[in-house]
Amino acid sequence: MSLVYLYSNEAYDEQAMESELAAARAAGIEVAEGCAVHECEAPALPALERPALAALVQRVRPGDAVHMLHLSCLGCHARDMLATITRFRKAGVALHCLQAGRADLTRGGSPPAVSMLRALVTLESRVRSARAQQSAAIAREMGTHLGRKPKLSESERRNVALCLAGGESVSEVARRFNVSRQTVLRVREAELAGLPRETVDG
Repeated sequence: MSLVYLYSNEAYDEQAMESELAAARAAGIEVAEGCAVHECEAPALPALERPALAALVQRVRPGDAVHMLHLSCLGCHARDMLATITRFRKAGVALHCLQAGRADLTRGGSPPAVSMLRALVTLESRVRSARAQQSAAIAREMGTHLGRKPKLSESERRNVALCLAGGESVSEVARRFNVSRQTVLRVREAELAGLPRETVDG
């Protein structure tokens, strides 16, 4: 027999949960006896890391339905909400959020709310990428080194070049400066190409 659950991360006690159950009944949602689950974890905590919701995920069975009244119960941001929806979809459990409409968020065909969440994730990714590029450009203008810290300092790179020019082998120089052969080879290639030494990534 399929069961209907109500989950809340907004109800801080039993009385608050009773209010949510009343709101669910008013919306035509009949929650099975003993199937009201609530907790009040920090809003920034990912949904599937919330103890009561994690336990509910293990408890439900294919064909069951889980209802939530608030979008915040689905997750702490758009990507997290999609992860929650995906987890219930894989479990074969219908998932509804009253604040997002009455549709089953796990059904095929991407309900409007799910499409909106996916659009938000794409937007967030683009914004993060643009910010990262802007920060990198500012750092370069200020002369800040980006990426991994070079294994050799500027003076050490000059000394490596001098050792190579003096006839020492790549292996000998690598042992002397305690770096890999590849690092020494990059210094040598930069010298031969006439590149500025600071462009060599040790």
